[in-house]
Amino acid sequence: MDKEVISDKQGVSLVAMFIIGTYTILVSGLQAKKDLWLADILAIIIAVPLLWTFIRLHQKFYGKNLFDILEICFGKVIGKFMIILYVLFSFIFGSLLLREFGEFYVIVAAPETPMIVPMVFISFLSIWILKEGIEVMARWGEFFLPILIVLLVFIIFLLLGDMDIKNILPILYDGPKPVLQGALDSLTHPFSQTMVFTMILPKLKRKSSYKKVYFLGLIIGGVIVFAISTTNILVSGVTMVSRMYFPTYITVTRVNIGDFLKSVEILVAFIYLLGGFIKLNVCMLATCIGTSKIFNCNDYRFIVTPILFMLVNLSCLMFNSSIEFFDWIFNVWIYVARLFQIVLPVIIFIVASLKVRNTRAENCCEE
Repeated sequence: MDKEVISDKQGVSLVAMFIIGTYTILVSGLQAKKDLWLADILAIIIAVPLLWTFIRLHQKFYGKNLFDILEICFGKVIGKFMIILYVLFSFIFGSLLLREFGEFYVIVAAPETPMIVPMVFISFLSIWILKEGIEVMARWGEFFLPILIVLLVFIIFLLLGDMDIKNILPILYDGPKPVLQGALDSLTHPFSQTMVFTMILPKLKRKSSYKKVYFLGLIIGGVIVFAISTTNILVSGVTMVSRMYFPTYITVTRVNIGDFLKSVEILVAFIYLLGGFIKLNVCMLATCIGTSKIFNCNDYRFIVTPILFMLVNLSCLMFNSSIEFFDWIFNVWIYVARLFQIVLPVIIFIVASLKVRNTRAENCCEE
């Protein structure tokens, strides 16, 4: 892992695609209703200090990932326990992403196809790219991000004629509380999910590179998230968006320019496949690196295949229906995610800061 190197541009591309990821089909923060656009802006602003804690962890422990930091700050026993918790978190997170692939394919494309078929196909691709390492994943992100952005801009342009400004008016009609609730949900998904990168990012060229990677990735991803959610509300209205499993996909079906341009929703599926694939592999890379850390292995690659097979099984067995899956994501998982993506990282940062300060004080006393 130490020998793997990615450029700042590749790191930015990974973070941006990770943020965009599944948001291209699943919109969060709908408690804000017509003010979803405002909730997204607030979530991006709140995400800045949160991502700053991730950056400072990288800088305080240059070249170390979160699993190394946990052992350094909390000791072998508590540190190992917390590593196990984060491995389980990233593994379950990955299983939800894989299940989402299956749900999307079965619901919008092939209802008669067993869900395990697309999930197994995606898993084999993941095994390949994970064994190649983060360098290949980063090059993948660097190549596809501009394509993804161009396609999204093209889709939004085609939907301009269907937008109705009345769908976002009046502003703050229900007061600030729904906006704050929506902002918290948008912060949870997708912005705070970037904490997974603390588990996998290798040593960058400079300590300052982490700031560029996280913040520029946040800006690019945040602008696209804002554009997606605002387009959905302007075109379909908050009532329709709230009732849909995959609102962006359904919204784009409105595009129909004679016989010349139809089925533009295929582009949404393609964008989701690109971003979601990156997101899945980032989570699984974190799982594999963490598992190798638990068992003191030098290389995570030999455990990639069994872990991905376990992932497919868990994704298939976790839920009995689509309704149960989406209900669990929005009503249960979101609280688990807040604990691991927001609360615990802040606690880890505080402990790490105290640890570094005490170490410096001890060194000064010895001198």
